[in-house]
Amino acid sequence: MRLLAVFALAVFALVVACSGQPPAPTPTVEITDAPTPASATPASPTSPAPATPTPTPTASAGAASPTPDARQLPSAVTPLEPGRYTKAAFSPALSFEIGDGWSAAQSTRGFFDIQDDPGSLDVIAVQFANIPAFETADAAAASVEARASLVVAGREEDEVGGLPAIQLEVETTDPADTEPPNFRDVISAALGPLAIASGRRLQLNLVDTPHGVLAVLVGGSIANWEATLEMVRPVLDSLVIDAG
Repeated sequence: MRLLAVFALAVFALVVACSGQPPAPTPTVEITDAPTPASATPASPTSPAPATPTPTPTASAGAASPTPDARQLPSAVTPLEPGRYTKAAFSPALSFEIGDGWSAAQSTRGFFDIQDDPGSLDVIAVQFANIPAFETADAAAASVEARASLVVAGREEDEVGGLPAIQLEVETTDPADTEPPNFRDVISAALGPLAIASGRRLQLNLVDTPHGVLAVLVGGSIANWEATLEMVRPVLDSLVIDAG
């Protein structure tokens, strides 16, 4: 099973549609052949967003969240109101705050994201993925650095969500203007490998948590990378990851 993180981070087509069709050259994470629960609506970055935002329910009292007043992030492609959000059934529990301009996009077991403009070639995404194939963030980072099809900037020690993190910046070795884009595997997530498309850049933050390695990914186009970092910075600064 293959998860295309069209980081380009659009959904399951890490980057994105839940189907068996070849991934379209969309720019965030996509997951192909990912099973869709009968009760869930497939989340595709190329699907039209609802004209009217769907109210987001408040997290229930029993939901595991570092911030009890955070609202639950919906599973379908849905424009989001500003506020603090969490994701039910995702471990580790975490929450983050967003301003205007974000939508819930992809969602599957061990992976979800938010995007600024689902379906856009320059979509910006913040993505969260469980990385069960590695016992430590260091081992996960080393596997990315060893991939010959990727250009990986030198690793940095950082802090994400209140926890130590290893940060890598990743592109493919292909020319940015390659048409159609080439997809290169980056790292294995719960449902399969996450891949990046040529012309996209990925900031990969790997965090050791009591629930295993967590990847917090930021995806955007190479051409608009500074705008990507500016938009996601408030989201990452507000992120709280449960360390318990």
